[in-house]
Amino acid sequence: SLHWGEEYTHYPSPDIISDAHSIIDSGADVIIGTHPHVLQGYERYGKGLVFYSLSNFLFSPWRCTHRGRLINYQGEGRLRRWYRESRESFILNLELGDTISWEIIPTLQRKDEPIVEFPPICSREDIMEKLNLWSSNYADSDYNKIHLNMRNKEKKFFTLKFILNEIETYGATDTLNRAVRRLLRLNR
Repeated sequence: SLHWGEEYTHYPSPDIISDAHSIIDSGADVIIGTHPHVLQGYERYGKGLVFYSLSNFLFSPWRCTHRGRLINYQGEGRLRRWYRESRESFILNLELGDTISWEIIPTLQRKDEPIVEFPPICSREDIMEKLNLWSSNYADSDYNKIHLNMRNKEKKFFTLKFILNEIETYGATDTLNRAVRRLLRLNR
């Protein structure tokens, strides 16, 4: 299990893929990645299997850190909310032996609650469709171009998603006040 990758991107970097292939070439059977806070695809490589990111299986919305200090927003009437993309995950049922058999069981963390559910069939199909789409690109000889193109698209929307998430989490007034305080500190 590796803690790797760039946060909030569905496409692992070519370096991550190269590292995964080297690890499998060195004898690993399965690699399970975490850290990006969103799902990434999977691939069969050689005799191994690589799951680049399982997203957040369960991530409490009530406990956050701010500047290294643990904050309990529930007590203050605030919740740390996660995007739907960060609440989508899956249980990986693996059976290792002479061959590797596996099953993906899509899950969804309930919005604003530390409860994992098996989503309705349409959501499960949606999660699997996205996983299969992301997984289909790794073997492409132009993956470097695909990765760069997708990263550029994701970066354009990341700032907007961040601002909207801050407003949803803390409210417009708090978000604006924090942004003003941050700007004032930068201008000193």
